[in-house]
Amino acid sequence: MLLNEEQLIEYGKRLGEGLEAGAVIALAGDLGTGKTTLAKAIAAGLGVTDRVTSPTFTLINEYLSGRLPLYHFDVYRLGEGRSGGGGRSAAGELAAIGYEDQFYGGGVTVIEWADRIEEILPEGALRIEISYTDDPGIRKVSTEGVLNKTPVCSEVSRTRTAPCLCGAGSVSGENRSSAIGNRKILLAIETTGQICSVALRTKEGRVFYRASKEGLRHLTSLIPMIESIVEEAGLTSGELEAIAVSAGPGSFTGIRIGVATARALAQTLGIPVIKVPTLETFVYIAEGGVPYTIVCPIFDARREQIYAGAYILEKDGRIMRLVKGGAYDPGEYFGALGVAASALERLAKRADGPRAGVTCRFMGDGLLAAASYIIGREAGLSFGPAGPSVMENFREQAGATGAVSLQDARATLARAEAFGAPAGYGELEPIYMRKAEAQRRLDERTATATAAHQWAILPAMAEGLSLRAANEGDVYGISVIERLSFGEPWLEQSILDDIKLEYSNYIVCENDDFIVGYAGLHHVLDEGHITNIAVHPSARGKGFGKAILRALLENAERQGIKRFTLEVRVGDEAAVGFYTKQGFKAEGLRKGYYPADNGGREDALIMWRYAGEAQGGSPGEWGK
Repeated sequence: MLLNEEQLIEYGKRLGEGLEAGAVIALAGDLGTGKTTLAKAIAAGLGVTDRVTSPTFTLINEYLSGRLPLYHFDVYRLGEGRSGGGGRSAAGELAAIGYEDQFYGGGVTVIEWADRIEEILPEGALRIEISYTDDPGIRKVSTEGVLNKTPVCSEVSRTRTAPCLCGAGSVSGENRSSAIGNRKILLAIETTGQICSVALRTKEGRVFYRASKEGLRHLTSLIPMIESIVEEAGLTSGELEAIAVSAGPGSFTGIRIGVATARALAQTLGIPVIKVPTLETFVYIAEGGVPYTIVCPIFDARREQIYAGAYILEKDGRIMRLVKGGAYDPGEYFGALGVAASALERLAKRADGPRAGVTCRFMGDGLLAAASYIIGREAGLSFGPAGPSVMENFREQAGATGAVSLQDARATLARAEAFGAPAGYGELEPIYMRKAEAQRRLDERTATATAAHQWAILPAMAEGLSLRAANEGDVYGISVIERLSFGEPWLEQSILDDIKLEYSNYIVCENDDFIVGYAGLHHVLDEGHITNIAVHPSARGKGFGKAILRALLENAERQGIKRFTLEVRVGDEAAVGFYTKQGFKAEGLRKGYYPADNGGREDALIMWRYAGEAQGGSPGEWGK
């Protein structure tokens, strides 16, 4: 149809008046053809009273004053060659940012330049193309598709999953086994990247695998792939006994689709779910066989950040976390990696001799983005003794064609089999590590700053950390810090035995399930003997050691302990200085208490602190 500006506005108003929740309007056309004019008219038809402007530089504007929420996208600046594209397509970049809260959020979505994200548009979207004509006052308006209401995301997962897969009908999610060891048939779902995949292990140990042929089609590809793989295995969906899902970080859209599908299946079939941290799956993708190989998955998180972690797959199959998976500035990540790699290198040399070394294996789509940030800035970063080799290895792999490894459901399956912690479908939550861009912007406009910390003594930057009493499940995390920190670390059994003692108090500083640091104390009458205190190498220099020690002492003082003592190497000036600042004073020596590197022995300072005394002071004559 041919419309002038007035007619175009009237057309948009009428369209807006008839829209239902879930409608997606995809606008295409050259610059200046009237896409924003039409979007404003649709807003008017919805009853929006706010001033509507083009979100060219903000990606999305949200209007809540109409009869339905209006989400107004402008995706012109997304994608390769545009600002911040990082080599991705516009659709890939939007998928990484997160869009499903709007597309499937129960409001109306209007997208300008929608042809740039064609591959992720919902099937029910109405496409409207506006083009120039020979008459500068007339536009040609073409439509494609029948406007269907797009179900909100939770409804998509239920209506598209349960009917085609349930077989056994609806069963309570509480009717499940408490351990994956009792389960034999396991389905794994991976949707955090551009390609989604599924893997299934049968009772006989056979593994079946499917991966989507096209990227960013998770919503339409996932269920058919699950149906296909179940059929190929000669099973029915009712025979599935557990579902593992790669829960993030990654594409916000992909994570939510995978988690929603896993929840729906688990609820329908009455089976447990297993949440798998995506970054940790890469230890099963990396080539094995090389001792002390640090697996370093790195993914582009935009806003000049990366999702990254660093892991070692130990001989007994456990995963040692050298750098906790999280969202980092590249400099922060490589600084932590360098310190952790240095600590691991010292451990390797103690265990296997002076020729032992450390190798880093970098994987993921964020290598080039991180390289452009890091290279040229090395002089300002502290990588420790292992730093240069880490950076040389990084440069080599960042430029290698095969350096990028995609997420894989078979790795999700392996991680779930090794460390699966079955849970009810209601307990399954995504691992975002940070909010989607659109949600972050909305929060900045509407939220007030609030802060609640379990312990007020934690450093100001420690949001998300908690201090608590240690338990048996913390033994491995504590042992990792021991091995990376001390020449003669305590064995796991020794740590476990000590935690169980009636007269011991152990606390840990935790970020999610990552042990950042710990401290232990034995109490006899009114005296407390501090046995150990250490912080993970990747988290040092941030005040956590001070926070942990203060928490340990304050808790002990509340229990009536009035005097505290500990031993520290005479030559460890940093440790002596640290304890001095916390109110300890040197009052004696233990001759030959510690083993020395040269085969000899080193003296220990005996330091004391008394309840109620002010912190600080000098080490005393014994420390001189």
